[in-house]
Amino acid sequence: MPADDDDAWAGESLAAFLEVVLVLLMRAGFAATHAASAPAVPADLALLHHLVNLGAASVAHCLAGHAAAHSLDPRKVGGMWLPATAREWQAAAHGWSAAAASTAVLGAAAAGRMHLAGHAAAAALHAGLVLPLLARWRGSGWARQDAGGGVAVHAAGGAAALAASLLLGRRLVFPRELEPSWRVQAPAAAALGHALVAAGAAALCLPAPRAAAAALNSALAALGAVLAAVLLAVLVHDEWQPYWTVLGVLQAAVAGVVTVSSGANIFTPGVALLVGALGGAAGAETSRLLFRIVVEDPAGALSSHLACGALSGLLPPLLGSGGGRLPGQALGVAAALGVSSAAPALLLAALRAAGFLRTAEEQRQHRRAAQPRGRDTAFFRRLYPRGERVAPGVDYDDFF
Repeated sequence: MPADDDDAWAGESLAAFLEVVLVLLMRAGFAATHAASAPAVPADLALLHHLVNLGAASVAHCLAGHAAAHSLDPRKVGGMWLPATAREWQAAAHGWSAAAASTAVLGAAAAGRMHLAGHAAAAALHAGLVLPLLARWRGSGWARQDAGGGVAVHAAGGAAALAASLLLGRRLVFPRELEPSWRVQAPAAAALGHALVAAGAAALCLPAPRAAAAALNSALAALGAVLAAVLLAVLVHDEWQPYWTVLGVLQAAVAGVVTVSSGANIFTPGVALLVGALGGAAGAETSRLLFRIVVEDPAGALSSHLACGALSGLLPPLLGSGGGRLPGQALGVAAALGVSSAAPALLLAALRAAGFLRTAEEQRQHRRAAQPRGRDTAFFRRLYPRGERVAPGVDYDDFF
């Protein structure tokens, strides 16, 4: 074999190895971010849910997802497949990385709240059926330009996370009953978590052509998103709370990397900066909107991955950077969002009917909130007595 081919395969194998390692760190980042940003949920329970999510996704991908995405040969279903060449191993590594990253987004929206059965079933369905279907659609021309998985990984995982969040409903917490250890927030852990998530999102671009350009553009997009988030916080919203502002800026960096991901290997550096700034602004504003309507999104599954992932799929044709025509790209994005949200919605609705959707604590809090408390029968006013802080930095009157 020519030396040039050996060097190329060695480089691709190194890229696949780095992708797997960084995606594993991305999973750890989601767990750290969730545990640090949601003090009402025990950190050990959130970590257990993330581990079950990853395990179920890996099993489903190996047993059915890989074969469904690359071949319909029934002999390869059930894990009975073995890559024969280095390129096939690299494709297998990339497929598992995409499944692990997308199900991490799904798990981040429900960790600590959804029953273990729900986590396992939703992750298995997403990795074993939904993602392979999206991979085949991409090969047929829908949303063809998706180098870093902006649509097929981030937006798809975010759509599934949205379905889970809507079926779970608002998280109900009685702040005075929280254990002291749950009240303590860990800003360093949350910052490290967001950084690891951003690195893992950028790593999904490594197998794409022009991986060096994708890595550079991902870094530039993150910086552009940080600048946009800071300007929005200081100049537009006139807010400067060190803890929340820093976390918002770090979450915006993730949003920037996700927004540039679909075209990370074809954008110029200047365009990548602008795309990152747009993604950072979109993620920050979506996060504020979700907070105001009381939708919990501690790890940015909805603001950074769903909203910015869908935007990412539309930008390459809009900016004239290639990737096919806008109607086909938009159709692919819409189809991915529809399938990714409908499949888990049906599954989780069945689990809710059977009583296996929420954790025991979640069910207890919902039953308790449904009981009238004196004359004040408004749903959330029964949960939070007047004068009590319902979230750090938010007063009762502002919240309602």
